[in-house]
Amino acid sequence: MQKTILLHGNNHVSNRGCQALQMTTTMILERYFPHATYVHANLFHDRNPLLIASPEGKYPQIYEISPRRNLAFYLWGANLCGCQFWGLPAPMKVKKFIKNLERAQNPGLLLALGGDNWSMDYGKLALYLFTEPFHYAARRHFPTVLWGASVGPFSRSRSLERKMQSLLRSLHLILVRESLSLEYLHSLDISENVFQVADPAFLLPVRPPKAFPDTLRKILEKGAVGLNLSPLLMRYIQKPRSQWMDRMVSLVVHLLQRLDYPLILIPHVMMEPEIFPDNHDFFFLQELHAQLPSAYQKRTFLYDARQDDCTQIKWVISRLVAFIGVRTHATIAALSSGVPTFSIGYSIKSRGINRDLFGHEAWMVPFSELDEKSFPTKIHALLQEKSAIQSTLAQKIPEMRTLAWKNGEYLQEMMGKL
Repeated sequence: MQKTILLHGNNHVSNRGCQALQMTTTMILERYFPHATYVHANLFHDRNPLLIASPEGKYPQIYEISPRRNLAFYLWGANLCGCQFWGLPAPMKVKKFIKNLERAQNPGLLLALGGDNWSMDYGKLALYLFTEPFHYAARRHFPTVLWGASVGPFSRSRSLERKMQSLLRSLHLILVRESLSLEYLHSLDISENVFQVADPAFLLPVRPPKAFPDTLRKILEKGAVGLNLSPLLMRYIQKPRSQWMDRMVSLVVHLLQRLDYPLILIPHVMMEPEIFPDNHDFFFLQELHAQLPSAYQKRTFLYDARQDDCTQIKWVISRLVAFIGVRTHATIAALSSGVPTFSIGYSIKSRGINRDLFGHEAWMVPFSELDEKSFPTKIHALLQEKSAIQSTLAQKIPEMRTLAWKNGEYLQEMMGKL
């Protein structure tokens, strides 16, 4: 009987990092489980044309709710909040699907797609939504896997940490993409079901955009630095949008004062407000570009990536002299292409990936320590070390690609034991 693999917890392909995970995860799974059936179990229905046109678009979807367009969304949200407050299990469609697989005696698998959903990066309600199906599956002894992910920490709430510790121990397999998550799990005395791999997106191929402006093409050929900034960080600094924008304008101005290269602003997550408010890099970067003083505006170029998928954006990133990014999968696109990369991090994932690649964290800064005056010095140092960084990446990226394929190997071994 064919296995049914439920790929749970990813977001819209308008988040190109989610698209990269979907694409590379299915690449790996199809190598090791060529006869399996795949179902995408997401929170929101994804009608994005990029999904329909991409390989993962051939798989059916289970979705919990449509976008924020009608009263049903708010009733759904209120119900979930109530369930979380009272400690009740949430009524989710993916649970019914698991139950149906059991009735059909289908050897199914619930697989949490990689990323940072199993953390506090997006708040307790998001964590509840991403982990609740796994509590349900664990109670029914349904096979569960956390795939190529970062985990935690949950130490700010001891009760939550104990709950997550119990859930993580119940999983059949945990595959972490960086060493800090591995260390954290070991600190919770979780090790028997844990292996370190690499993010599946290290395997993402490149493909030229169908329509790429000649102006940007010529700039890339002469040499340019790429910059990805995200409005998402406003959630963490808890300041008005205008203050965050002023700070980012100042950051770009200080950076250009030190750079000999033009700057290309590169969006990577472009989610419409009805899916996720204030999470659209292109509109944020477009506003940033408009607010730059004219002298600096002339040296800064905005890449409109709204019609390009993750492989096409990676093609642009791969041709840069250096890249600076907030979005993790934008930085992985650069690193996996051998481009010297500086990460602006907001969780352990950036620290762990940098440490595993370079043995240190010199080429990243937590967003809380982002200072527009010292930041250009760090980027200047990155460019000064360009050749050495490229040499390091040339050695390490093949290892990371091998580790990315190990996700499939470990899963195949686990399934063989069931």
